[in-house]
Amino acid sequence: MTLSRLRDRVRTLLFGAVAERSEDAQRRVNRACRELTLFHYPACPFCIRVNRALKRLALPVGRLNIHEDRAALAELQSAGGKAQVPCLRIARQGQPVRWLYESGDIVRYLEGRFPP
Repeated sequence: MTLSRLRDRVRTLLFGAVAERSEDAQRRVNRACRELTLFHYPACPFCIRVNRALKRLALPVGRLNIHEDRAALAELQSAGGKAQVPCLRIARQGQPVRWLYESGDIVRYLEGRFPP
């Protein structure tokens, strides 16, 4: 077994099968993901849950680490209303910005909007 295949098998075991889309469908997903930003910090187990879902769903969502980026923390507190992570900022064009807290809610939202 090649190293590449072994790496793919380990990823599948850890994250589940990665979503496979046509090139065109993935481009549409990539464009839609520009509206999303995940506020997180790497050691947070709930953030890890969301990051695994992002990986499994092949979603290139921007991430802001609130422990390294003071401006991100300030934005989360002032605009989102609390300094809790994970938090997904959803900024869809023509709609008010939505701040989605709770890892389970975030994962359900992502799976519903971007099915594999």
